Amino acid sequence: MRCAFALVAALALPAGYAPAQTPACCTITTIEAASGLVTGKVTASGNVFQFKVSNARTLATLRVGQGVFANFTTRQVSLDGRNTCCAITSGPTAAPVGPPVRPAPAPAPSAVVAAAGAAPIAAAMVNTLPTISYGPPQPRTVPRTKLSSRFEAATLTVPIAGKNVTGRVLNLRGLKAVEQAPDLDPGARRVLEMLVRRVPQGQSDHYIVNTQLAKEWIAAHPVPDKVKPTEPKEKKCGNWYDSWDCATEAVSDEWQRTYDHAVDEWKDATKTLADAWQASVACFEEKTLSLPDIPIKFSITPGMTVNLEQSGARGSAKGTLKGSAGLGVPMQGDLAATLDLFYIPCLPFAIRPKALAATGSITVSQELTVSVTADGSFNKTFTIPPTGGPVIPIQVFPIIIGGVPVAELDVSAYIEGNIEVSAEGKANGGFQLKNSDATKFAFSCGGGGCSASSKGAPAPNTASESAQIEGTVSVKPAIYTALQLDFNYEALSARAGPQPYLLGTASGCAAAAGSQTSG
Repeated sequence: MRCAFALVAALALPAGYAPAQTPACCTITTIEAASGLVTGKVTASGNVFQFKVSNARTLATLRVGQGVFANFTTRQVSLDGRNTCCAITSGPTAAPVGPPVRPAPAPAPSAVVAAAGAAPIAAAMVNTLPTISYGPPQPRTVPRTKLSSRFEAATLTVPIAGKNVTGRVLNLRGLKAVEQAPDLDPGARRVLEMLVRRVPQGQSDHYIVNTQLAKEWIAAHPVPDKVKPTEPKEKKCGNWYDSWDCATEAVSDEWQRTYDHAVDEWKDATKTLADAWQASVACFEEKTLSLPDIPIKFSITPGMTVNLEQSGARGSAKGTLKGSAGLGVPMQGDLAATLDLFYIPCLPFAIRPKALAATGSITVSQELTVSVTADGSFNKTFTIPPTGGPVIPIQVFPIIIGGVPVAELDVSAYIEGNIEVSAEGKANGGFQLKNSDATKFAFSCGGGGCSASSKGAPAPNTASESAQIEGTVSVKPAIYTALQLDFNYEALSARAGPQPYLLGTASGCAAAAGSQTSG
């Protein structure tokens, strides 16, 4: 199949000659302003294809329904039938079967101005989701700072196809963020306020908004004035989003009333928007964007030293203790992660997280080096890590939707626990112990909570390492180590991992053996 366009050598034609132009073979059905990807439809067959418009000025002149000329042999597109402008990136293929486009009924007089100029939505848009991918992982040495307010702007730049592409987004955490955030189109704000109110309890209400795309989309698809959130008529303890001075049961009841009202209100709004934009109501239903097989591979060797010191009598403990305990926790990971996001085709400028999952293996080792001088009877617990937070950053994956970076997936190691030290009598010397456990597991976290399974966990084992000590001393680190995934400022977080421990005990004369038990 081929739709040709004519290339005319103007200098060879006589003055005043106007050649007959081949009619446009195709029409534009959707425009992704952020990525420059344009979808066209072949008039004769209904097949669809995509082409890339790299020039921002040219892209700004395009309109849905505009005719274009396509040559599927050379894979080129022309906007005027004479000059090529763009390369075809995919297709043509048969258009996906979806709900038919409903013609807009005659609007009420009050709605004519609000909906004037709204570009019609192609039915294929309901089932044609944007591409989602990840960029190359970047090392991260400093833990990500949590959101300092309900909303926060972010700029992400990622090399894509040899060029740096920048995405500017707003992270909106809940209703107040949507209401207060600057640089958000008023029409988009009203729609998002309605969406946040209908998020089921337990799910993330953290929306990520491409602000430039929102501005362009709403400019082409004005939101009628009647589409806006309202409060339910029955209210017993104020707006449940803001009021926490009611009894627990009253808060729960208030939430249910507000939620039911928001769900019904959104159903009515989608009908209004569908009529205004000449779209199917199905275009306003949440779909799932899935990004599977994100490869997470790392090898880190975090370590810490705990200063062991105690003197005098404390409770039942009497005596002195000096020395140090060095704890190394080498970790290796080989996993594949999956990220699911909520996406509404007719509101392509906003996403929110749905679920995080990972499958693979983690090997955690523990290396314990103890040097002590003790006199007396005591038992003391030291916190791990001794300073700083328990999260150790590893790497970050940029998440790309429609050719534009909009979010990040952070990969970290999570380590916390304690070291318990006890002794009886006099002890002087030190010992070294090592242990390593490999665990295969799978976990998934979303609005309904988390689920996990593990297999191949090793049986407890006992090993001996070098020791030289007088007296008796016991050092027991109880450390929890895990893989932690955070999607975009902890909009959705998941953590899972094994919990091995070492129990190191040394006693006797010089050159005696130290032993360890782990499980």
